[in-house]
Amino acid sequence: MLFWEIIVVALRGLFANKLRTGLTMLGIVVGVGSVIVLLAYSAGTREDMLKDFERWGANRMGCWMDRWSSGVPIPPSENFTLEDTAAIRAGCPTIDLVSAVSELEAEVSRGTIKLEDYSVVAIEPDWVKISTYRIDKGRFFTDDENMMRERVCVLASMTKEALFFSAPAVDEFITIDGKRFKVVGTYKPVGNSRWESHDERVLVPIGTALDRIAGVSQIGGLNFRLQDPSMSDRAEEEVRRMLHEMHPRVPLPDETKGQSEPFRFWNAAEWQARREESAKTLTIFLGVVGFTSLLIGGVGVMNIMLVTVQERTREIGLRKALGATFSSVMNQFLLESIVICLLGGLIGTGIAVLACQMIGRLPEESQIPPPIVTPGAIFVAASVTVAIGLFFGVYPAMRAASQDPIRALRFQ
Repeated sequence: MLFWEIIVVALRGLFANKLRTGLTMLGIVVGVGSVIVLLAYSAGTREDMLKDFERWGANRMGCWMDRWSSGVPIPPSENFTLEDTAAIRAGCPTIDLVSAVSELEAEVSRGTIKLEDYSVVAIEPDWVKISTYRIDKGRFFTDDENMMRERVCVLASMTKEALFFSAPAVDEFITIDGKRFKVVGTYKPVGNSRWESHDERVLVPIGTALDRIAGVSQIGGLNFRLQDPSMSDRAEEEVRRMLHEMHPRVPLPDETKGQSEPFRFWNAAEWQARREESAKTLTIFLGVVGFTSLLIGGVGVMNIMLVTVQERTREIGLRKALGATFSSVMNQFLLESIVICLLGGLIGTGIAVLACQMIGRLPEESQIPPPIVTPGAIFVAASVTVAIGLFFGVYPAMRAASQDPIRALRFQ
């Protein structure tokens, strides 16, 4: 029997019982759809993570004083100071730029427009070079304005729209914590992440914040830009040594009976490596979950094919009596199994792509990264579908092809 004739006979056998064929394909549809959606979600999560690190920059590092989990008895009066950043600039050659940072929530308003508990970030001028923020209109505040405690600020893109709508904001005034601040610039949209709202904040000089905004009494942390991301370990040691010199009342690690270091560091490059490893683990886990559902669908295909072989025993006997070979009978039932899986795979792929498009249109507030359907995910799902059709179709096909024609013709 020719190959195309085998396909025609296989399709006729499938469509002879449409309901059963449809229910059998349902398991494959769910399995393939699950694999593609889960892999697309994993790819979207990884892409979202990489975008976050692009905003941060691979050569960024930060430090904070750990009073709680380190167990080190840090005196309450010990806090980071602007003298620390000056000393690090002068004494740490691996550090390119440094900025003190303090975050707070305050009322930001303009006229009748009020933004309650709004994010205000107090920084030094070098911070904008450490970050990936880019000025859109106006300028950034200067070192002189920071030293002179000038009441100036820079607005994020969404903050500017909330306060000024389409009107220009530069050289206008807003109120922060009841005090008037002059807007000297706005920066371009950066994009919000699940951890930070980059486009919904107000940037002010940290000197001004420490002197003129209530509730800002200390520096929360330090941000650095490294000369070379590969020198992060050396940079961490240099900064740690400098901070211990600047804060002699903070105990050294060997003075705390094995307790942790009081100065804790984070490194963007290390975070990226760890999160990429986590993303790979997530992809493997989600892939296993999806492939498990595909295997369950494959078991359903085998079950239905065994029932089909038994129902068509007399047909098999008649065909073999008329000269059908072992391979032609086997190929017929094997193709039926593969066709069921392929049709189910096509339907499942279509549903999965539509589902990913719908998920991608969810509002940003849902904090669900848009799934990315890659050709690789579709290829893997299609390949596994064909493999399942072959694997779970071989036994029923061999059972059909091994029928004795005399006994098959007498089967009731």
